[in-house]
Amino acid sequence: MISLIIYGLIIASVVGGIIFGAMFLLKDEFKLTTKEIPILAGVLIVLVIVTSAIGYRVAVNNNLTYHEFWGGFEVNVSQQVYYCHESNTDGGSTGGCAHYYNGDSYQVWVQSESCHTDKKGREHCHDTSHWETRYRQIPYTSIETSYIVNTTLGDFTIGSHWLPSDPQAYRVEPRHSWMESIPSDLPYGIPSFWLGAKARIASGNPGPVTVEKNYQNYILASQDTILHKYSPWIAKFQKENLLPDINHSVYDFYYLNRVYAVGSVNLGDVNAWQASMNKFDAAMGATLQGNLYLVVVPASAISDPHQYVMSLAAYWQSKKFGKYALSKNGVIVVVGTNNNKTVAWAVATTGMPGGNAMMLLDIQNELKGVALTPQALLGNPTASISQAKTGYTIGLKNNDGALAKIIFGPDAFKRVHMGKSSPTSGYMYLKGQIVPTFWQQFWILFTITILSGIAWGIAFGYGVPAYQNYRNKR
Repeated sequence: MISLIIYGLIIASVVGGIIFGAMFLLKDEFKLTTKEIPILAGVLIVLVIVTSAIGYRVAVNNNLTYHEFWGGFEVNVSQQVYYCHESNTDGGSTGGCAHYYNGDSYQVWVQSESCHTDKKGREHCHDTSHWETRYRQIPYTSIETSYIVNTTLGDFTIGSHWLPSDPQAYRVEPRHSWMESIPSDLPYGIPSFWLGAKARIASGNPGPVTVEKNYQNYILASQDTILHKYSPWIAKFQKENLLPDINHSVYDFYYLNRVYAVGSVNLGDVNAWQASMNKFDAAMGATLQGNLYLVVVPASAISDPHQYVMSLAAYWQSKKFGKYALSKNGVIVVVGTNNNKTVAWAVATTGMPGGNAMMLLDIQNELKGVALTPQALLGNPTASISQAKTGYTIGLKNNDGALAKIIFGPDAFKRVHMGKSSPTSGYMYLKGQIVPTFWQQFWILFTITILSGIAWGIAFGYGVPAYQNYRNKR
């Protein structure tokens, strides 16, 4: 940051010199004295240091910030009902309703004035008050409803301001004689997704939820560290179309696909796999703060499974995926199959350079021969959720898949905390390696240029004359 401050002082000095030269040619009173120079220099130094420090901190925090996905469960469903009515004779509220048309007009007297300053600094104002034509709003129906799913990770509005199922039976009668027809594209009824969530919760089998969160990753943000994942075989696997891109697109409010069938692998009902994985990650996220990805590859295409999983992790943490690179809570499980029916071998890694060694070894040793089905591999984790003082208490049952027994078992996944100082975790020392990028430094210096120009202009245009008048009067 020191170099940024030095460059900022140089730029601010050059800007000040240019402005001073230009104004000095116009008026002699802008000539600085030996008493005024230290005052302006002090203001300049403070301005540059503060701007550089703020810009530097914002840039570093931005570089540190990445995205990860958290898992949770549906808890409840709720509705927010809006009772609609025509706005009153002077406009006003419609009861919070969003769908309306303009009714009859009314006139409003709006008081206003327009002012300007002449060359001598005198302000001149004149009255610009006038009448405005406005319209009363008439909602299409007397009721609108927003449908909400409450989850362990927050509330999701599934449908906002939906009209009743039979909107014509709920029309608002306007004061005047005509009524505008309801547009065909307005939402009405009850969202099917909301009804599905209601049924899942009522049956004691709440659905999975995924949300995107921000977190700080000192390893990925570090400009120069041996902790970055690296593999010389990425290009080779890409050429063979064996490296899928990591997916980060949440769909249908809170679902995320995290199962990948690579090459000639045929998983059958892919949607069933994705649904099971969403439930697995809901359980893993809610209880262990982890996020699992399952990659199924043709065993015959991979000569060295460890080489492959290393390459996949390095690829997913490459700059190609930016802020959506494999997060520190991510776990990659790669399964090889020869017949699309059973697991031939399995390897795994995490988004961190260390930790969870026993869990990764268990995955490698215990999955061979397991049936390649969602039930056998992932199980069917079902959550029982109760309200607690600090949030929700989540219990799991039917968590009996082969992977579930490992990840939730004696060698369960443990999220590594980057902020702790210990031999196996604690990466805050890397923060010192994180510096603003070229363009971030450019914009910091550009901001210093603009602000110093404004400061110098104010100083020369108002501050110096005012100060000199004050001295002359003493």
